[in-house]
Amino acid sequence: MSSLATDVQVGNTNGEEACTNLKIDFNAMKSVTTVNSRSKKGRKSLFFNNLFFKPIGHDIRGKKEQAFYEEIWSNQSKHTAPGSLALGFLPKYYGVECNEKNEKFIKIGNLEAEYRKPCVIDLKIGTQTYDEDASDEKKEKQIKKFKYQQLLGYRLTGMKVYDLQQQCYRKYDSDYGKHMTNLNAGQGLLNYFFNGRCIRLDAVLSIKSQLEYVLKWFEEQTDYRFYGHSLLFLYEGLDDTNSYSSSNKSTNTNPPILTSVKLIDFAHWYKSKPGENRKDCGSIKGIKHILKALTSIEKYCTDVQVALGDN
Repeated sequence: MSSLATDVQVGNTNGEEACTNLKIDFNAMKSVTTVNSRSKKGRKSLFFNNLFFKPIGHDIRGKKEQAFYEEIWSNQSKHTAPGSLALGFLPKYYGVECNEKNEKFIKIGNLEAEYRKPCVIDLKIGTQTYDEDASDEKKEKQIKKFKYQQLLGYRLTGMKVYDLQQQCYRKYDSDYGKHMTNLNAGQGLLNYFFNGRCIRLDAVLSIKSQLEYVLKWFEEQTDYRFYGHSLLFLYEGLDDTNSYSSSNKSTNTNPPILTSVKLIDFAHWYKSKPGENRKDCGSIKGIKHILKALTSIEKYCTDVQVALGDN
């Protein structure tokens, strides 16, 4: 047996304080279009300095996501205790804010804030794209719509890459990912790491290393299972030195590359009952396939180095 996230009490204290002690000028905020943006559905996100404001809305999904953040970042959570693996890939949660219309927003760290030209990709992970209590009709519809995600455990829902050659962004929405199958899904990742001049092998290696910690956490924890969640990869796209290249064998002499791997989107999560030992196998499968694809890109770059005589 499992409990829905809605069984967890949403932290009224944070929400009420935010509504009664409004300290942020929402009129001064800028709306932001994320790579998997819901702005077309009227759910615009906002950012202010180093903070990102995600609308909770009026349906249960936003409340469930708020509930997850409040539980995972509570003082009682072992997953965000000092030294926890999850500290490295969970967005920092700062509570809830309300605007003058009493619309509530989840307040988390702005993941793109430290980047000049962030290159971002959103990968929905997991083999199941519907809730555990979904109707048979819903299950059938989702399976038909995302049939390749069952095989791969992930799908591409959007990305933006700063193209150094064109000096502008290449942007891809969910339609691009819908054409990906188990045979060509790796091409989407390769496209993400290609900056118009070279394949960013340094970013591949850094993101791969961080992703291995995410996999380790999923393989060890049995408290949560997720659906409709995403892995967000980021790397700095503004390469001033142009020293990173698939034909550059060693990156030891290059400046450290700025990258991030984050787990986001928690509108569909389930918490295990006491004594329930159940892993999130769908997420594990997806992460393993992504790591396999990154390893293939790494091998491709290595083969190019050898072919060019870069020994």
